[in-house]
Amino acid sequence: MRLIHFQPVSLAPRETKELHFTVNEKDLSMLDKELNCVIEPGEFRLMIGRSCKDIRLKTTLTINHPMTLETNH
Repeated sequence: MRLIHFQPVSLAPRETKELHFTVNEKDLSMLDKELNCVIEPGEFRLMIGRSCKDIRLKTTLTINHPMTLETNH
């Protein structure tokens, strides 16, 4: 598990705000044993909350095929 797109938001009591963010390929990637930047097939759990102990929204993103990302050296 790793934290991405952390954005603190201050709200007054009963105030609501709409937030937008994009989960891109780099957010889902990791380095393989040859140090290639890859996205492995599987399920990625996306969770939004006040803290890791107070999750308010959850969804799952499924990647069906492995991908190798181009890297800029």
